[in-house]
Amino acid sequence: MLSGIVASHELPPERVHLEQGSAVDALPRMTEKLAADLLVMGAVSRSRIQELFVGSTAERVLDRIGCDVLVVQAGRLREKLPF
Repeated sequence: MLSGIVASHELPPERVHLEQGSAVDALPRMTEKLAADLLVMGAVSRSRIQELFVGSTAERVLDRIGCDVLVVQAGRLREKLPF
């Protein structure tokens, strides 16, 4: 599946990084490893009550990241997610 996504966007394979684990741990580690200037990540809006129980990944990443971050709301994707 990943190779199809990469091919459809004409991304060179050496520029694609797939990490397992929590985004809160993996994103700061990879931005540091790659000496990234900007991290672009998606976010799903939740109600305040949902955030109390689920937490905000984007917020936790912001606390640990050493570069600029652009958070893009998922928009239409929101209806398709199971939470």
